[in-house]
Amino acid sequence: MTAEETLNIKEEDIIKLILDFLNLRRLHNSMLALEKETGVINGLYSEDVLFLR
Repeated sequence: MTAEETLNIKEEDIIKLILDFLNLRRLHNSMLALEKETGVINGLYSEDVLFLR
């Protein structure tokens, strides 16, 4: 008897997971580059703060 299960994960959630990993490893340049490339920000920042980054 085999069971097939499907796991649906949003692309944005995967990017946020990678951003969190980069942040924990203190790879801030890589994290910033990924945020710029994807447009996904891992955090709740105002538009003013994002502009300054």
